[in-house]
Amino acid sequence: MYCLVYAHSGVSTAVLIFYTCMWLPLMQLRGAVFRVLAFVSHKYRPQESSCTFQLPVGRYQDLQKSGAEEEKEDGDHEKTCSICLVDYEGEHLVSKLHRCGHVFHMDCIERWLERSQFTCPLCRKLVFDVRSSAAKQKW
Repeated sequence: MYCLVYAHSGVSTAVLIFYTCMWLPLMQLRGAVFRVLAFVSHKYRPQESSCTFQLPVGRYQDLQKSGAEEEKEDGDHEKTCSICLVDYEGEHLVSKLHRCGHVFHMDCIERWLERSQFTCPLCRKLVFDVRSSAAKQKW
């Protein structure tokens, strides 16, 4: 009975029109603006890396000089980064993986590791030493 009394009045019609035509669209617009602002602030916020990789870094020309003896024994020395497929130049920063000896641009191997790829892109040997926590702890 209570609903029927207000159903015939002009106030209920005005409230219904206000909510459907004004209030609900404004609340949806407000939510959309907040989502866009949250996306933009998250996108342009500097990302803090939770882990860092400590790889040996050097210039390619220094690596060639130090590896002259190894090159004679092993044959051809790598001249192209197998991740980005760009030839090494003398001043490029490179990293030589200690477990397999493959060489990559420093930026390329860092991006490779940040994607949770912890093996060498060429031979698939593990880049880092993996030891279980049980082996480290002696009871």
